[in-house]
Amino acid sequence: MAIFPNRIVRTDEGVWLSQVPPWTHACVLIALLVAAGIVAFFSRGKRLPGEAFIPAAIAAGSLVQSVRERRRYGQLGRPLVSRFNGSLNISPRVGAELKVNLSTTKKVVVYGQAGRRIYRAVDNDGSYVEIRPEWGRSEEREAIAFLENALGPLVLVEVAQTEFAAVRGDGPYYDA
Repeated sequence: MAIFPNRIVRTDEGVWLSQVPPWTHACVLIALLVAAGIVAFFSRGKRLPGEAFIPAAIAAGSLVQSVRERRRYGQLGRPLVSRFNGSLNISPRVGAELKVNLSTTKKVVVYGQAGRRIYRAVDNDGSYVEIRPEWGRSEEREAIAFLENALGPLVLVEVAQTEFAAVRGDGPYYDA
């Protein structure tokens, strides 16, 4: 559970998980440092518990990450799914993103049950690359709606045929 809720923003260019502005993180950091100072003041002569500064350190790390993402990706933050200059980008919350050239892509297959979907981009020669971003259901719903709207017939959404197929992690079946 996040301290600050994220908001999903969908535009013509993609779907973003909007980040909390850095000034909000800075206010929380200042409040935590003041609280740690109050604990230090009232603990006179006693050993100051180091745990008083742990929340401030976490808030500082969150502030640094927020500023870095805002500088790299702009005001909306890191896109979940975006279409830019003839390429499709799919970014998980953590890890490397998938970047696919749409001119050589034959099909984009979204396979699996909600919450555990696999996004597979199939090239004209039959080779494919895939990613499992592990987003929440609302993020997936918006991402799939964007893909269907932006790419149209290129997108194929499949659900696992059986529960056994879902457990085994079988890949999508589609006509090539």
